Amino acid sequence: MSSTPDALNRTVFTLLGILLIAAGAYGVARGYGAFGSTQAEEPLLTGGITGFFGRIDDWFWPVVALVALILAYPAYRWLKAQLTPTSSVSDLDLTRDPAEGRTTLRASGLTSALSDDIERDPAVHSAHVRMLEDGGRPEVDVDLDVSEDATLGEVRRRIETEVLGRFSSALESDSVKGHLRIGLVPRPQGRTLQ
Repeated sequence: MSSTPDALNRTVFTLLGILLIAAGAYGVARGYGAFGSTQAEEPLLTGGITGFFGRIDDWFWPVVALVALILAYPAYRWLKAQLTPTSSVSDLDLTRDPAEGRTTLRASGLTSALSDDIERDPAVHSAHVRMLEDGGRPEVDVDLDVSEDATLGEVRRRIETEVLGRFSSALESDSVKGHLRIGLVPRPQGRTLQ
C-alpha cells in the first residue's frame, strides 16, 4: 500500500482551505471598506444573480437536486474510506529481480502462521493478524486477547522481539512494522501463565 490517498487528501483539503480562507478574507476586507465604501455597502449577490433565480423554470431545482445527489455519492464513498480501517493486502510481492521471475506469497498464509506463532504464548487467548503493507518493510496489524492476569510488557516484548523477529526472518526482511491492539479477557480454565 502507498500513502497516495493520504497525499491526495492533504492536497485537496489544503487547496480547499486556501480557497475558503481567501473567500472569507475577501468578505471581511470588503465589509470593512478595503475596496471602497461603496462596495462595503453593496450586497455580494447582485441583482443579475438574484434575478436569474427568480426567472428560472420549474425544471431547474430538480436538476440541482439530482446533481447534488450525484455529488453526494462520491462524497459518501470518500467519507466511508476515511472511517474504514486500512484494507488488507492479499498478496505479498517478494520479487527481488523481475528479470529472474516473480515471487508472491498469499498474505492469508502468512497471517495465519503469524497468528499461530503468537497464540503459542500461554498468556495470549487469541490473535487476529492482517497484512497491511508490502514492499521493503511489511506491516502487520495484530489484535490480541490476553489473559487479564498476564504481564502486558512481557507479552509485548515477546511478540516484538521473538515472534516478529522470526516473521521478518521468514520474509527475508530487515524488520516488520507491527501495530498491537491488546484486549484483556479472563484467564481460560486450566491454562497457566509462565
